[in-house]
Amino acid sequence: MLPYRILLNEQVFVLSFQAVAMQGPGALDIAALETAFPDVRLQERVVVVGAGAAGVTAAYLLTRFGLRTVVLEARHRPGGRVWTVRHGRTQLDLGPCWIHGIEGNPLAALVRRVGARLVQTDRTRIALYSRWRRRRVPAEQLRKLAPFFLQLLLESKDVAFASPHDISLTRALLRTGIRYLFRLPSSLAVIRWAWGAFELVMGTDTGSLSARYWDQDLDLTGGDWFVTSGYWTLFEPLLQELTVHYGMEVTEIRWGEDRPVELITRDGTQYVADRVVVTLPLGVLQQRRVRFVPDLPGWKRRAIGRLGFGCLNKVILLFPRVFWPAETDYVGFLPECPRGYSYFVNLQKLCGVPALMGYVAGRLARRLERASDDETVARALRPLRRTFGAVPEPEQVWLTRWASDPFACGSYSYIPVGAYGGEFDQLRAPVANRLFFAGEATHRVFPGAVHGAVLSGVEAALRIAALARSEATTACRAAAG
Repeated sequence: MLPYRILLNEQVFVLSFQAVAMQGPGALDIAALETAFPDVRLQERVVVVGAGAAGVTAAYLLTRFGLRTVVLEARHRPGGRVWTVRHGRTQLDLGPCWIHGIEGNPLAALVRRVGARLVQTDRTRIALYSRWRRRRVPAEQLRKLAPFFLQLLLESKDVAFASPHDISLTRALLRTGIRYLFRLPSSLAVIRWAWGAFELVMGTDTGSLSARYWDQDLDLTGGDWFVTSGYWTLFEPLLQELTVHYGMEVTEIRWGEDRPVELITRDGTQYVADRVVVTLPLGVLQQRRVRFVPDLPGWKRRAIGRLGFGCLNKVILLFPRVFWPAETDYVGFLPECPRGYSYFVNLQKLCGVPALMGYVAGRLARRLERASDDETVARALRPLRRTFGAVPEPEQVWLTRWASDPFACGSYSYIPVGAYGGEFDQLRAPVANRLFFAGEATHRVFPGAVHGAVLSGVEAALRIAALARSEATTACRAAAG
């Protein structure tokens, strides 16, 4: 298992993903740091901005390390982009639903801790329907589609690096696809649908992705697991040990190398801290919804501006009965023009509720945020009614508009044309050992993933604890003469 190395004050902490999964973030690193300076009590104050996965993880560890830690959350609920809602006894997620790669995943320890219920899903278990004849696409076509598309992606990278400068993944795919024009494994409509499904995974259009570096991140093994008991339940045991102030939108952060950090909220409340962990989503930083005084260094601002922040929106439709194939994990429809809802998750099979969860991403997702709820639902129902006929009206609907959410401004990060991935490292790097940054967009190995956000929170807490202990030890030694 690949180790994850952190260099702190000439000490190297090697976080094995396997060790994280077996012991959990609290047990893994607290012992290592507490034995470093056992005779020093930490008196520093830390404020964590944001009560999402990264913020709660960082605050939990900092509290266990003995630092006085407060979390400021702009919303009136925890979780950030992890958003779990309840329907009767069922938990439905409007944010992340899956744990991608369970082996060595730090979320595995949290799963065991709360006894979360998981169901493994398989993207090949899908009922895909033709637009024109309203028939299912043969399984043989779908089996050939995945290796073909993977080969296309691999060859498009060669095309991209042969270009004198970075190009979009769309352009690279089109140049590569010309070679296969007369030996396609399926119809163009099916291939176009697969292309759209890939954009759902990326959270943006391929025209925005860097053809050279879009896939520089690392994938964990162990399959894809749908969390049926609610994603945020994984973090509730950590949250119970924290001091969280809700409805506190931080609008200004005043910092300096040799003085405490001041944080001002929209209602004028002021907080003072020795160090701050900023876990704001990349989209919020890009829209400069928080003012830094003085401004962040140029290298930090460039990293924020160069990365991309996508948008993936959901609609969950709860019906009085099931009218789709109940045995499949997914239901798909060859897309209309322009693309609409062509990919649904079968929540009847996964959660036991007669509901479908549909997705849209990229420019279409942002455009649909301007539509009314009724218009969006009608668009989602269109392929269902075209295929299955008399579809009942949904009894309840849940919608997301992540790009319009002022505390998210989008869904998750990606590498756009012209960037290379090093921007994730620059976004994570501390400023003057006062401002620390965490969140999925700060983790180069696992950007766009909840486990990336968790590991970034672990690293921020380790850095702060190591600095606090080092400075406290130096002060004690100086006082002792």
